[in-house]
Amino acid sequence: FVPLAVQQGDGGKNATLWGPEFGLARELAARGGRDVVIVKACRGGGGNSLWDKATFDRDPAAGHMWGHLRDTLATAIDALAEEDAKPRVRGFCYLQGESNSEAEAKAAGERLAALVRNVTAVVEEKAPGATRGMRVAVAEIAARRGNARRTATTAAQQAICQRAPAAAFVPTADLPLKSDGIHFGGAEKLEIGRRLAAAVVPAAKRVPAGR
Repeated sequence: FVPLAVQQGDGGKNATLWGPEFGLARELAARGGRDVVIVKACRGGGGNSLWDKATFDRDPAAGHMWGHLRDTLATAIDALAEEDAKPRVRGFCYLQGESNSEAEAKAAGERLAALVRNVTAVVEEKAPGATRGMRVAVAEIAARRGNARRTATTAAQQAICQRAPAAAFVPTADLPLKSDGIHFGGAEKLEIGRRLAAAVVPAAKRVPAGR
């Protein structure tokens, strides 16, 4: 494990990359979080098929991000075991991009629910009981009214969160987008992270700055 830091980018236009994990970590700390581990898996572009276990089982290349997420979680839990630390998963935070196909948008709710189940299964196999009390925070995609696919994806994700007591839909439509009309800027990513943290530990009181 390493201190929170920007990640290596593509070496060209995007030399370094970072996301809502910075706002998430800062808000968790402000809410009294200690010994916090953030396990991050992400990629640019692509729809929810990439994160779908059923797709991965049929064709690992078509669902490769599920394999990456599964392996990343397993590696993190093994590393914690080596530190004699017993993990407790407080939250699973999900922020999808806007690249679903029409078929992926129609399956967005079902695939989100399956992703939560599959993540839970991976963790529980390694660390039984670790996900007890885990909350799910789903951030609204950017430019959700940009086309019918994005609108359908958002509606499906909202419906899943409304049906699950331990899930929260985190709105982002009030946040401005970059000049491309699609992506969030730095300040917005920080704010999304703060909102995700508030959804994961909603009952925790915020510690005033400097204390």
